[in-house]
This record gives sequence, structure tokens and C-alpha cells, in this order.
Amino acid sequence: MLKDPEFKKEIFVSVIAAILTIIFIEPILKLIWGIMSWFGTTTYQGFLDMMYKNASLGHRNYIDFMIVAFFFSAIIGISAEFIVRLTTKNPVAVKKFSKSPKLKKILIVLFVILIILALILVTTVFVDLQLNASFQQRITVLAPKISDQEYKELLASWASMENRADYEILVSHMESLAQQNDIVLPDLLLKK
Repeated sequence: MLKDPEFKKEIFVSVIAAILTIIFIEPILKLIWGIMSWFGTTTYQGFLDMMYKNASLGHRNYIDFMIVAFFFSAIIGISAEFIVRLTTKNPVAVKKFSKSPKLKKILIVLFVILIILALILVTTVFVDLQLNASFQQRITVLAPKISDQEYKELLASWASMENRADYEILVSHMESLAQQNDIVLPDLLLKK
């Protein structure tokens, strides 16, 4: 068996393959494992950090927003399906909704309006939650370092806010108070 040239060739090939594996493949595999390990740890840690940062925002009506978003997502999906059915050449869909091209166009316009209104409403609720959560978090961070009068003025400014300009003035005032008192405010949830 040791004198067989085929056997010697197989041993030689096996030794060369082992050397190549040790020299090239093992470092590549270690590098890939290192990247995977780093990515997994970073992703997991980032996910955990995100949850804690989210909790620092305080009480928010997540469930309300999720219900509204789900409800309007369903409306958008159903409306989109009707628009597709009305615009395709599918004879069943055409018979089902209308044989009149005018009525078909009216239905399409109504569904598009419904989608736009749903998106506006969901966006409004989302922005409201984000702005309020951000304000509450920032005023909570400021509260120990500012006077009771300044605190009440910030709350009053928030309650009497009527437009974006009022909001920007309030944010600017809060940032100047933070700077005066050497406080680092949390980032705004919605950027200007």
C-alpha cells in the first residue's frame, strides 16, 4: 500500500490541502468569525441600547399609535387593491365595481384621497407623539438646574405653542438654558 503511486499521490495532495488550509483558509475563517462576532455583538448591544434610550423618553401612547397605524395601513392596503383592480383589464373586477368608466375614475380618485388622508393622519399622530416625548424628556433633564419660574415658563410656552416658529423659539430657549447650566440635552426626536 505504501508503494502504490496512487496512494502516495493522495497523501501528497492531502498534505498540500492541509497546508493550504492552515496558511490561507484558517485566517480567512477567523477573520469572517471576527466580523460576524463583532457585528452580532454590536447589533445586539445597539438593539439593547435603543430600548433603554427609548424608555428614557418616558410614558408615550405607543399602543394608541400602533392601533391607528395598523388601522390606516389596512385602509391604505385595501384602497390600493381596489385601485389596482379598477385600473386592470380584469373583466371580473370591472363588472364587480362598475361598467361605467366615469364611476370607475371617481372611485379611483376617492381611494387615492383616502390613502392621502390616512397618511396625513398617521403622520400627525406620529409627529405629535415624538414632539411631546422629546419635550418631556428635555424638560425633565433641565428641571433640576433651572428655577421653578423658568420651568413653569417652558411649560406655558409649550402649552401656548401655535406654530413651528413658536416651537423653534422654545427649543432654542431650552438649548440656551442648557448651555448656561452646563447641561447636555438629549437629541430631538424630530430634527428641525
